[in-house]
Amino acid sequence: PIVFNTYQMYLKDGPERLKTDITNAKANGYHLGIKLVRGAYMVSERQRSKLKGYTDPINSTIEETHANYEKGVESALNNLDSVGLIIASHNEDTISSTITKIDELKIDHNNPNLQFAQLYGMGDHLSLLCLHHGFRVYKYVPFGPFGLTTPYLV
Repeated sequence: PIVFNTYQMYLKDGPERLKTDITNAKANGYHLGIKLVRGAYMVSERQRSKLKGYTDPINSTIEETHANYEKGVESALNNLDSVGLIIASHNEDTISSTITKIDELKIDHNNPNLQFAQLYGMGDHLSLLCLHHGFRVYKYVPFGPFGLTTPYLV
């Protein structure tokens, strides 16, 4: 069995959730599909935490989010035997540092458990860079009502 999840790394507990799910996948014999994103729902997440009366789950700084994303990449790359990883990013530094990490770990660029992805119409230069390096690349399109899909685009 394969279980897919999107990990919003702007959440303070993003890296810990990811590690827990990787551990559970290994313990229970399923292949975990990971789509790693920084996140698009910061405003609604903060509003929800205020409304429900719990602590703001969002990182305080963009640097904390970047650090969480890097931790997530490292956790997933170190477990490619039991996970599938989609690096969903429009951040050029992230793409470059991830390619460097993949090369340091001597992971085949055509590993079927490793993909990069960007939104359709955005980050095409990054998609081409990844293709040039021999990686699998996907373009994705948010689908749904305008008001619910707009956060992807801001």
